[in-house]
Amino acid sequence: MKTEIEKHQSFKAIGFVIDNHAEAFNEQADILPARDSFIANTSRIGEILSQLMRPVSTVRTPKMDSENRLRKELSKMLGIGISLATTLDNQPLLVTLMNYDMQWKKCSAYQLYENSLHVYNELSDLKSAGSSASLTDERLAAFQTMLSNFGETLDMTGYRLTDRRKSRADLRDLIKANNKILRRQLDTYVRHLEDDFPEFYGQYMFLRKRKYKRSRNGSTDAEPCEITGTVTNSVTKLPLANAVINLLTPETIVTTDEDGMYVIEDLEAGEYTVSCHIEGYEVPAGVTVTAVAGDSLVVDFALVPAQQQEAA
Repeated sequence: MKTEIEKHQSFKAIGFVIDNHAEAFNEQADILPARDSFIANTSRIGEILSQLMRPVSTVRTPKMDSENRLRKELSKMLGIGISLATTLDNQPLLVTLMNYDMQWKKCSAYQLYENSLHVYNELSDLKSAGSSASLTDERLAAFQTMLSNFGETLDMTGYRLTDRRKSRADLRDLIKANNKILRRQLDTYVRHLEDDFPEFYGQYMFLRKRKYKRSRNGSTDAEPCEITGTVTNSVTKLPLANAVINLLTPETIVTTDEDGMYVIEDLEAGEYTVSCHIEGYEVPAGVTVTAVAGDSLVVDFALVPAQQQEAA
């Protein structure tokens, strides 16, 4: 989130200058809504950044811990069930449990929950049909509790990750809104204040100095563009960190952060092809977009796990 933090610091500095020169806005009803929106957006950006600065691991770790415990217990319960199905010569159940036994290490968290639920139901039916020293009521009850807790943790983790992704989207929208207010309203307003409020004019313009790139048509005053997006696992819908994002022209390489987000800034207007790859996933087709001056384009990728492709 380095880019977003830098944007926020820039907005805060501009807001500080505006607050210190409130007289420059006296009796200027037309510009006041823009100024107030800019200040309010900057405050909200700070709140969202504070929330997102908490590592995503704080969201995922409880789920991972619960998931690892359930995988181990499912393995043990499958061992008990396979042994009993073999003793009882229950071939349909034996085949079912052996299939689950081949999946428990590598299946997704959601599949783990569904598989565990099915195994619990099968073992409960087996228990009701006769007693077994290894399959006690207490063990089944403990497995059910672990399964229930994991389901709740899975739901909560999904909710919190969705909320985090929404916050990232809100953050991106607020930054775009503030950039638009600066370019289209505040910059234009302040340019007319050089004589009446020279100190305010000087401080504001110093903060608003921009390094414009020479565009392909030779112009030097074109607003830079940016391309942003999110990379997720198409199966689990979870974000993918450290995915590599490429532009061929100009040659640019960035990686996604822990929320699966990336930003490519300071681009000139034109056509770009965005590609994405990460080990263990199929390489998707590149996405071609056309940016005009000042654009903030969004290019998202949902990557298919390589093993998913092989199984298809």
